[in-house]
Amino acid sequence: MKLSIQLLALPLVAGLALGSIAACGSGSGNADATGGSGNEGGSTSAAGGSTASSSTGGIGGASTSNSGTTAAGGTAATTSTKTTLHSWDFSDGAQKWTKLYAKQYDMTAITDEDKATALGVTLLADTTADYNAGPGYGLINGFFSLSCPLSATQMRFQEIDVGLNMTVPEDWTGATVSCQLRLVGGFQMAGANGNYGGAKLYIKTGPDAWVYASGPYAAFSTTGSWQQFDFEIDNPYFTDVSNPKGTFDATKVIQFGIGMSTPDEPGPGSASAPAGAVLTPGKIDIDSCVVTR
Repeated sequence: MKLSIQLLALPLVAGLALGSIAACGSGSGNADATGGSGNEGGSTSAAGGSTASSSTGGIGGASTSNSGTTAAGGTAATTSTKTTLHSWDFSDGAQKWTKLYAKQYDMTAITDEDKATALGVTLLADTTADYNAGPGYGLINGFFSLSCPLSATQMRFQEIDVGLNMTVPEDWTGATVSCQLRLVGGFQMAGANGNYGGAKLYIKTGPDAWVYASGPYAAFSTTGSWQQFDFEIDNPYFTDVSNPKGTFDATKVIQFGIGMSTPDEPGPGSASAPAGAVLTPGKIDIDSCVVTR
C-alpha cells in the first residue's frame, strides 16, 4: 500500500517542479531589456523573460535574450547624408581668405554709394586681416582675424568684407553656410547707445555679373564668445535684383564673403549724435566656416 502511494505521488511532484520552472521563464526581463536611445551599435539583453523589446533610436541596435524568445531589434535612426562642399578651419594658414571690400558713409552724403565706396578704399587699406595661430573655435589652433581702425570722425556707417573667390564657378544649390565669429572688441558706437555692430554671410554669382545675395544680418550679442552665423543659399534674406549684368544664380557661385559693420545709427559728425560719440576700432575673429548640402 505504501509503495502504491509513493508511485502516485511521483507525477504530482514532477508536475509541481515543472510548474515552478515555467514560472521562472514568464517574467518580462530585467532593466537591461531597455535599449539605449541614439547610441550606435547599442545592444539590449534580457537575462530572463519571454519577450523583450529594445527602444527606438539605436543605429543597428541588436537585441538578445539568454532565455526565452529573442527580443525585437531596435529601429535604425536616420543618418545624415549631407556632403561638405568646403571647410575652412584655418588650421594651416589663411586658406586663401583675404580682405575683399569696404565702404563708409560720410554724414554729408550717407546715400551716395559711389562716395561710400571711394571712402572705403582708405578703410580697406588701413584694415589688417590675416591668419592667427592662436586657439580658435573649440580651442583648436588657427583662425582668421580682422582688425579695423574705424577712426574717421565724420562717418555714420562703416563695413568691411573678408572672404575669397572661387577658382571656377561652383554650384551651391541647396547648400547651407555656417561660420563662427567672435567679436573681440569695438565695432561699437561709444558714447551712443552702446549697440554692437554685426555681420552677415553672402555670396556673389557670375561668372561675370557678380550678383550679390546674403543671409540675414545679426548683431553681435557680446564680446569674447563665438557666435554662429548661417546662410541658406536657396533662401537668401536679400538678393540684388538691380544688377544689369544678370540675375542671381546659385549654380555659379564665384565669391563667398562675410560683411561686418558698425551699428547703423547717428555717429560722430551728426547733429543728432550724443556728445562724445566715437566709433571704436574693431577686432573680429573668424573660424570654422563650412558649406554643406
